[in-house]
Amino acid sequence: GLHGRISNLPAELVSVVQPDIRDGSLTMSITGITREHRVFGPILEIKRTISAELGQRGLSISDEVTNRGNSPVPHMLLYHFNFGWPLVDEGTAIFWKGDWISRGGKMDDAIFGDGHDFRICPPPMGSHAAAGEACGFIDMASDKDGYCTCGLYNHGLELALVLRYKKSQLPAFTNWQHWGKGEYVTALEPGTNIPTGQNLAKKQGKLIVLEPGESRNYEVGIGILTDPEEIASTIARVGSL
Repeated sequence: GLHGRISNLPAELVSVVQPDIRDGSLTMSITGITREHRVFGPILEIKRTISAELGQRGLSISDEVTNRGNSPVPHMLLYHFNFGWPLVDEGTAIFWKGDWISRGGKMDDAIFGDGHDFRICPPPMGSHAAAGEACGFIDMASDKDGYCTCGLYNHGLELALVLRYKKSQLPAFTNWQHWGKGEYVTALEPGTNIPTGQNLAKKQGKLIVLEPGESRNYEVGIGILTDPEEIASTIARVGSL
């Protein structure tokens, strides 16, 4: 399918770390391993740790993808962060800095084409009923430390969600928008490649190939901001990357 098999496979629980405020240990985490494999390959494994700290409004995702087989395999990874109501509502701002292009379809161009502000979430759209959608590909700007920052800001709730990740690990970014009535959602999707398939990525020289035993590591941070000054400074900083 479009999104591969790995996200629909069960995980093996590796560890759970509980916080203990009595000795000052505030970190908590859960780690699991999911394996996608078959006879004659590919044999891929992803080890994921989700961690957070008591008193902090956020969490971290740390992934290690390893080729456990005996032959090279292509590797593409895309993080589907899908957000809906009440954070995503009419007027919610989508903030990031970088250049972008439309995926190229008629509905894509209607939102990501010239003359349309696709960074402000619109009211539900009749054209997005059923399978209506739009998609844009963004070359995200990074800061001096190599990190990209993007997110969503709901002015009415005075609530912002922020994603942060390394451009060197996840050079591609996709913004998917689906403004159907009752199915109102947008996605912020950092990835190794834009979701146009392995064949095109190979043709463009952008397809990653993992050798037997080779691993790749990825980290994404998710934060929640509620202080108006902190929200304003974060958005201003992103705009000046």
